[in-house]
Amino acid sequence: MTETNEQIRAIRELLSGRGSVTIQAGDGAGITVSKAAVRAAILEADTPEYVTTEEAARLLNVSRPYVVKLADTGELPSMTTQGGHRRIPYDDLMLYADEMKRVRRAALQELRAMGEEDGLYIKALEEAAK
Repeated sequence: MTETNEQIRAIRELLSGRGSVTIQAGDGAGITVSKAAVRAAILEADTPEYVTTEEAARLLNVSRPYVVKLADTGELPSMTTQGGHRRIPYDDLMLYADEMKRVRRAALQELRAMGEEDGLYIKALEEAAK
């Protein structure tokens, strides 16, 4: 096995499952950390400070023009580069995504409750059972 393949296998093992791992320095001193902490540190280091409107659209699963509209109306904070391109703060984008998820769940629960009040949910189940 090549050194690169061994490194990839070691990283996969490091990041899989639960538990802890000991990281040793060249002098033999080591520190034991949880695998979850290692995964979180890697994700933190890999997280950009700003994303383009295209990247934001892909992360939100919406169109780029919709992200531009959100930025123009102030619903989504943004800044403009010297070249005139918009950049969206990644942390603000994730907060927006979480809020939209919460709003969608609440709306779905409300619709379900309305359907149950009207007996539609039960009727649909009965019809599906026929």
